[in-house]
Amino acid sequence: MKSPIRHALALVFTSSLGGCAPESARPADHRAVIQARVEASNAHDWDRWESLHDPAACRVSPELAEPLCGADVMRAAIEQLVVAFPDYHLEIVDLVDDGDRLVVQMHTTGTMNGPLLIGDAEIPANGRTIEQDWVAIVEFSEENLITGFSEYYDQYILMVQLGLAPEFGP
Repeated sequence: MKSPIRHALALVFTSSLGGCAPESARPADHRAVIQARVEASNAHDWDRWESLHDPAACRVSPELAEPLCGADVMRAAIEQLVVAFPDYHLEIVDLVDDGDRLVVQMHTTGTMNGPLLIGDAEIPANGRTIEQDWVAIVEFSEENLITGFSEYYDQYILMVQLGLAPEFGP
């Protein structure tokens, strides 16, 4: 029996593909690329991390005003994130794959022991920890390189954990 999250991921994923996958798909390879990306992130192996992306890859996420394009630009952003969260750690919770896309559910933890850059603002280190669940839709090239990484998460919860927004509710 599928978990409710896995079922929801499958519905989102198959809807985005129109219910069918191209014959040239290599889902098992996509899983390996995402696993290698997570391992490279956790090891701070930025050369390996960047090599898994097409040079023109783009990332979209809630904190970005516009897509972040270029594997080198994306690499610089993750390197800066790890300055803010030196113990930044990713785990794959679930994967739904088919065709040239993959949906991955991730769990992230970290402690803000360095300055965090958000746009033009620099937030000083505050020692607070984050724990976040998020989903990304990942697109791949024919060469099995990441071409698109669209992240979806609750930015408000993240800001509350960092002490940058008030907590509302019971």
